[in-house]
Amino acid sequence: MAQPRCWYAHGHWIQGHGCRVIPSLAFVHIPINATDTLQAQAGDRPNYQPGINDEVPVCQQSQGWCRDGRYDWDKPECRYGGHDELFMRALASTPGVMGLFYGHNHGNTWCYRWDTLLPGMAVEGNGINLCFGQRTGHGGYGNWIRGAREIVVTRDKLKDFSVDTYMCLESGATVGAVSLNATFNRDWYPATPNDETETQT
Repeated sequence: MAQPRCWYAHGHWIQGHGCRVIPSLAFVHIPINATDTLQAQAGDRPNYQPGINDEVPVCQQSQGWCRDGRYDWDKPECRYGGHDELFMRALASTPGVMGLFYGHNHGNTWCYRWDTLLPGMAVEGNGINLCFGQRTGHGGYGNWIRGAREIVVTRDKLKDFSVDTYMCLESGATVGAVSLNATFNRDWYPATPNDETETQT
């Protein structure tokens, strides 16, 4: 199997910025393996990682793929093929990346700070915050309330590589407000309600 090329790992986007650490955020559709491992290890901590945690385990990148590139969900050794390891290494080795944001799992809306080597993983986290969004559209599965994760970026907070984020729901409510900073995972927050809406036909 050909080795995947990770455009992110090459760092060409840093050139021309005086080689200083640039605060940044990353966005993908499907969560990385560290998300599934954090969920399994930490469990449900609604006052430290507020959000809905209804989809266990996380549907993640490389799910159902064998290491040799074959898709075979029925083989236990192919439940996770490791094809996102290069991307995780690039994220964990890039200074200034404050958060990775994704969706895909409609029933998960939490964030978690990945700052250790997790059991069964070959990549050690560097303090990047991993965050789900909120179910946004009227298609797809589930009856979780629709909304959006909003990310508030200010110059003052960027000096400390910190951003604020919360969910703005279709009901008008704001839930899950947290500061993604050096003490996230240890700071206490109100739990997020698990609200649902009727599916429109």
